[in-house]
Amino acid sequence: YYSLKDFLLHLWDSSITIQEEIGEDVEMIFGDKGEIRQVFLNLLLNAKEALPEGGLIGVKMKNVVLNQKEEERLGLQSKTKQYVLLQISDNGVGLTEEQKRHIFEPFFTTKFKEGKKGLGLSVVYGIVKKMQGNIIVESTKNRGTTFSLYFPVAEMAQKLEPNSYMQIKGGQETILIVEDVPEVQLLLIELLQSVGYKVVGASNFQEAFDYYQKHAKKIDLIISDVVLPDFYGTELIQKIQETRPDLKYILISGYAEQLDIEKDKNLFRGHFLQKPFQPSILLQMVRQQLDNK
Repeated sequence: YYSLKDFLLHLWDSSITIQEEIGEDVEMIFGDKGEIRQVFLNLLLNAKEALPEGGLIGVKMKNVVLNQKEEERLGLQSKTKQYVLLQISDNGVGLTEEQKRHIFEPFFTTKFKEGKKGLGLSVVYGIVKKMQGNIIVESTKNRGTTFSLYFPVAEMAQKLEPNSYMQIKGGQETILIVEDVPEVQLLLIELLQSVGYKVVGASNFQEAFDYYQKHAKKIDLIISDVVLPDFYGTELIQKIQETRPDLKYILISGYAEQLDIEKDKNLFRGHFLQKPFQPSILLQMVRQQLDNK
């Protein structure tokens, strides 16, 4: 969390302040480090988006013991009632009741151009539920929002389902990530590095193409957002395919409804992943592309 916080504060201007209240004796929780990091990143990004003119983001972490009535109210169940509570709050624009009802749906957004931000609160919800926890959102319009996440402590958690991305086969190939949102680029790079891949990041078409020209033989796969600041990711792939028709690639986007996939169906078919997506889905697709001879 601390390295992620430092990275984000370096990117953000001084109008954003993060205030922490983290207990020294917080218990361990059972889950994948990369997925927990994604939870932090998405919730911090969401809080920042709620502060267009700056403001305060609060991060609280502590142990809690719940009685049966509290567990039932929060949709939780543990034999010993012991949990770690993570709260991320902001004093920003807040949510309406309608927005709160839909906030964890896959493609719901309260922001313009959601596809260029994080990988989605629906992904956060899925990770928390997989860890046998729950996430509660409280918000008042124009006063702020608080996300409260409850996780059973590690020794009390039952064994997770075997769909953890750390159990997915990785590799040692080199992957070029083309993504112009620094926070999302970081998330993708760390996800791929966590399973062994060598990863290079680029922020636009020209940067990616220049790097590819210098290191073409070392690049095994390209993952590119479709909508880039200068050109489209599809144009990058097509340009490289002129000299490397067997290029292995994945296109990602949060704008699927705006893309003319039918027009370029041969380019997209088997190579497209729509945001938001689970980390495990991307890792599976990466391995499939690399193994496709």
